[in-house]
Amino acid sequence: MDRASRVTNPTLQQLEARIATLPADATKHDMEAGFEVMAQWIQTLDRSRRAEVLSELPAWLRDADSWHSRAVMAIALKLRDRQLLEAAVREAKTLGVHDLAGGKEYPPWLIYHLYLLFTISHWQGDPGSVVREYMSGLRWGVCDELLAASPGDSDLVHRMLVGSDRAAEAVPYRGFDGVEKMARCSSSAVWPFASSRVLRAHT
Repeated sequence: MDRASRVTNPTLQQLEARIATLPADATKHDMEAGFEVMAQWIQTLDRSRRAEVLSELPAWLRDADSWHSRAVMAIALKLRDRQLLEAAVREAKTLGVHDLAGGKEYPPWLIYHLYLLFTISHWQGDPGSVVREYMSGLRWGVCDELLAASPGDSDLVHRMLVGSDRAAEAVPYRGFDGVEKMARCSSSAVWPFASSRVLRAHT
C-alpha cells in the first residue's frame, strides 16, 4: 500500500477521525491523547471489525516520519497486541540502522527505533521471539560500534552484552535498564542520543 492509499484507506481514516472527538488543542504538543482515544475505540468494536482495523494498522508503520508509526506502537502497547508489535519490528529491520550525517535533526529511522525501544521497554510480559531477535541484533550492532570506538575497553563491551541479554529476556520489561543502556551508551557514530530527550522532542 503506497502513501496515498494509506491516507485514503477508509478504515484508517475512520480510526484517525477519532482524534477529532478530542478538544481542539488536546494533541497540539503530545499525541498521546489521540493514541488513547484510538485504542479505546478499537476496544469497543466487535471481534470481526476489530480484526479488520488491526490488520490495516501496520500500513501506518511505513510513515516513519509521521505520528502514524508511533500510533501503531502506542496502540500495540495499550492493547497488548503482539502482532502489531512484531509488525513494528519488521518495519524497523526494513528501515535499518545507519551512520548519522551531520545536522541538527535526528533522521526518521532513528526516531522510529527509539519509539520502538520505548514500546518494548514498557511491554508487560514476554514480547516474543521476534522482539528478542530484534533486541539481540541491536545488541551486536551496538557492541561492534563500542569495540571500534574503544578497542581496549573490553569490560564496557562485556557490561553492554550482559545488559542487553537481560533486556532480551526480562519479563516484565518495564523499567529494565538494558534498554536504557543501549539508548545511552553506544558510540556517537550510530546512536548519539539520550532517549528521553529525543522522544520528548518528537512528540
